Amino acid sequence: MRRGAFALALFSLMLLAGCFGPTTASWGADNGGVEVDFDRASTSITSNLGPTVQNLDDLQAVGCSPGEEEMGTNKSMPVKFTGYLAASQMYAAHDASVTGIGAAVTSSVAIQSMSFNQASEMLEGEGARVDLKEWNDPLNPQTGAGTVDLDEIDADEESRWYILGLIPSTESVHDGMLSLGEWHQPVSVEGYLVASNASNAYGYHSSQTVADDCTVLIGNQNREQLFVMVTSINLEGASVSSSGDADDEWVHGDVPILGRTGFVLMFLSSVLAGQLPRSPSPRCSS
Repeated sequence: MRRGAFALALFSLMLLAGCFGPTTASWGADNGGVEVDFDRASTSITSNLGPTVQNLDDLQAVGCSPGEEEMGTNKSMPVKFTGYLAASQMYAAHDASVTGIGAAVTSSVAIQSMSFNQASEMLEGEGARVDLKEWNDPLNPQTGAGTVDLDEIDADEESRWYILGLIPSTESVHDGMLSLGEWHQPVSVEGYLVASNASNAYGYHSSQTVADDCTVLIGNQNREQLFVMVTSINLEGASVSSSGDADDEWVHGDVPILGRTGFVLMFLSSVLAGQLPRSPSPRCSS
C-alpha cells in the first residue's frame, strides 16, 4: 500500500510541475516568440508576439559608471532596480496596440524601491498589495483598490516605484524571468536602458540618473516607467544570469520559501504519514 502511495505521489508531482508559475513567450522569432541579439553598441530584436512582426535594429544600451550620476551609451556597467516586487505580468503575446520596442517585452514588473534587505524583511501582508486589472501596455498597469494604485502614483505618493518593461538579453535571462511570476519577494533587476533619438521618449532613457552604485534614481513623480534590456536578476537565495551558469541559478520549478527540494520532501513526508490527497489527477487552475 505504501509503495502504491509513493508511486502516486511521484506521479502527482509530475502532473503538478506545470502548475507552479506562469507561462511566457517562447524564445526564437521563427516560432511566434521573441529573439534578441544583444550588443551594447547595437542590439537587434525580432518580436513575433503580436499580429505583425516587429524588427528593431541598432538599439543602443545606456549604462553607468560607478560613482558617476550621469548615464550614457559610452558607459559599460548595467544599472540596477532594487526593491519589493509587488506585481508582475508575463506576456505570451501582445495585442495590436503594443508596437515598437514594447512588443519585445516578455515581462513587466512593479517594484517598490527599497534596499534588498528591507524587502527581505517584509512580512507577508505588510508589503504593498496591488489589485491588478489588466496590463496590456507594458509600462502602464491598470490597477484598482489595492493598498497602492499604480496608475495613480504621482508627486503625492509616499512610496517610490519602478514600472519596468523587461526585454531579455539572452535566452537564459528569458527563461529566468519566470521567477518574477512570484509576487511579494525582494528582487534586484540589472540591465541597460535604451537610448532614443527623441527627447523624453516614452519608456526610453531621457533624464534619469543613478546613485553611486548604479541604482536608478526615481524622480519627483515617484515612479519611473522604463524599458530595460535585462542582463541579470538577483533574488533571495537564487539568481538569473546571462549565461545560465551561476552557482545559484534559478531553475523553473523552484518553489518560493521551501525551494524545490524542500517542497518535494514536505510532499513526500505527508504521503508517508498517510496524508496523500485522494484525487490522483491534480489540475492547474485556468
